Amino acid sequence: MRREARALALGVLAALVCGCSSADYYRLPRVGGAEGSIANEVEYAFFSMAKPAYGMPYAYTEFNPAVDDHVVFYGRVRSVRRSFTLRGVLHRPDATEHASFTRQSPAGVPGPVWSVWVVETFPMTSLRAYVGRWTLTLFVDETLVGTYDFVLADKTRIDEFRRAR
Repeated sequence: MRREARALALGVLAALVCGCSSADYYRLPRVGGAEGSIANEVEYAFFSMAKPAYGMPYAYTEFNPAVDDHVVFYGRVRSVRRSFTLRGVLHRPDATEHASFTRQSPAGVPGPVWSVWVVETFPMTSLRAYVGRWTLTLFVDETLVGTYDFVLADKTRIDEFRRAR
C-alpha cells in the first residue's frame, strides 16, 4: 500500500473512532419478534424508534431520552375463528399506568383468521421524566398474552440497567 493510501486509511479510522466515541451509546438493533409473549396468538411484538416507509423496522430495547423522539410499539395478534379485543397498557418504572390503547379485530371479515396490527407511538416528551425499565402488558379479551420491556436511560445511566438484566 502506498504511503498516501495508508495515511488516508488511518485518517478515516481515526475519524470513525472519534465519531463513535463521542456519539450516543451504541444500541444493537435486532429483528423484531415475539420475545416476551406467552400466547401463540402473538405473531410479533416489539419496540422501535422508527416508522419506515415500507417493511418492518428494527427492534430496540434501549432508548435515550436525549436523542430519541419517541418509542413505537409494533404488534400483530391473530385469532382463529373469532373476533377479539386487543388492549395494551404501558407502565412506568414505578408500575404506574402511563398510557393504554385498545383495538378491535375487524368484524365481518371473511376467512378463518382474524388479525389486529398495532403501531402505537409514545412521544418522548411524556416518557422523558421517568428513567428506568418500562413495561407494556398486552391482553386479548382481558387475558394476558405478553409482557414487553424497554429501558429508558441516557448514556450516563444505561450501564446500571444493562447490569440488571
